[in-house]
Amino acid sequence: SHKYGARELENASVLVHNARATRVARNQLKCAAVNPGYKTFYYDDSGIDGALSLAANLTGAAKIRRATDAMQDVPVARADMARLALLWLVGGWWLDADVACLDDVDSLPTLARTPSCLLAWEGAVKDEPSSPLNWAVACAPRHALALAALLEASDRVLRFIERRAFADRCRGTRGVFCAKGGSVPVLDLTGPAMLGDALLSYAKRATPASPPASLRALREAAGERADDASTWDVVSQVGADVLVMPYCFFRSRGCGHLQERWQDRVLFHHEFDTAWRPTFFHNYLGDDEPGEEVPRRRHARRTTWDPPDGEL
Repeated sequence: SHKYGARELENASVLVHNARATRVARNQLKCAAVNPGYKTFYYDDSGIDGALSLAANLTGAAKIRRATDAMQDVPVARADMARLALLWLVGGWWLDADVACLDDVDSLPTLARTPSCLLAWEGAVKDEPSSPLNWAVACAPRHALALAALLEASDRVLRFIERRAFADRCRGTRGVFCAKGGSVPVLDLTGPAMLGDALLSYAKRATPASPPASLRALREAAGERADDASTWDVVSQVGADVLVMPYCFFRSRGCGHLQERWQDRVLFHHEFDTAWRPTFFHNYLGDDEPGEEVPRRRHARRTTWDPPDGEL
């Protein structure tokens, strides 16, 4: 979390994951319950492997398979790649297992443009890096951004394996963000930093006449200003069909800059974000009593991966 230092995050992440582990199943069921008009699928390891294999076959990109094989012992990197493969293959929303659904996705306020991909900023416009988060992402099937990000992640993994590219990103305090004992820079290889770079490349291809120099420049072009909180509620448009919602929109209720225009509607709360202590009561005040079972709705666990409904 951009709100905490590395030492605080290192200690808090263990505490949060251990303390909140019992809520994971409840969160997953609640996402299905608050979105009864949609199908919900849960993916295990074999489902993830099947999706990545199918993406490699359909694109003819052998590097996807090679990168996946190289990350077999780095589950977070495989999950990062799988979310991109699934977004490209079948579309819809990808939500991490620790995401709690606060409002149904159909309650998203009316946007000026209907997006083909919908993301949200991880931090404020002044933060570096100014990346989109990747634990809640929606795309239409076969969207170019999802595929471009998957191919970029594959390239980075192979460059890391073969030439130790990005290895310096694990030095110093940044090591706490790295997998396998601080040795694999997943944020830069497959995670939000990579997704931010892929988004910036997508923006440059979409606007070759006036390409943004950085993601911060892209946000500022939409009207955000680091010193003016009244501008922090704007939506960034990337190309013709990608929208990035304000920071906090896929994060937590209670962010002041979302109160007026967005009526504090944020759709999701990231349960294991280290900011859960101050935001917990914003999100769960008035929620079901502890121990109350959330009703089950349509959902399925994919233990083997087959294209849904013959779409592919």
